[in-house]
Amino acid sequence: PVRPAKTPTIIGVQRERVFVDCNGFELDE
Repeated sequence: PVRPAKTPTIIGVQRERVFVDCNGFELDE
């Protein structure tokens, strides 16, 4: 469980950043 726990953490952080970036760009436009 320790190994999979670290994997989702990086994906979630990166995924959240991409989602926010995409939303911010669309909202800014």
